Amino acid sequence: MSGAGNAFQEDGGIFIDRWVRSVGGKETLRFMIAGGWNTLFGYLAFVLVFFLFSRWLGLYWVIVIAYVIALPQSFLVQRYFVFRASHRAWRRQFYRFSIVNTATFLLNMTLVPVVISKSGLIPVVAQALFTLVLAVVMYLAHKKFSFN
Repeated sequence: MSGAGNAFQEDGGIFIDRWVRSVGGKETLRFMIAGGWNTLFGYLAFVLVFFLFSRWLGLYWVIVIAYVIALPQSFLVQRYFVFRASHRAWRRQFYRFSIVNTATFLLNMTLVPVVISKSGLIPVVAQALFTLVLAVVMYLAHKKFSFN
């Protein structure tokens, strides 16, 4: 193929593939980039669900539905962009990925309020600290368990 078609293809991949290759073997950098994207996507899913359904659903259900929407997208980004594990059985990976993400989601919902009440930290600081810890935990869990 020649002309405009090649502007979006290179070595059989789409134009984004060139950028992904430029990040190269920097898996932790790819994880941080993916984390930023996944956080934005999850937040936008929350906003969408909130504005569409909060009239009929409580906040808890809005959070759960947004999480269910964001989880598969996050899995695909982690699988193909961060860990490049597309050659392995995706169902097993998704199951393990879901376990890790759901466990950290539940830990966040449970422990952050406890940390706030015991430490006196304001919620935004407690959540920021917890997010940093969770980022390291999730990277290791996905590397050693979800996509191994």
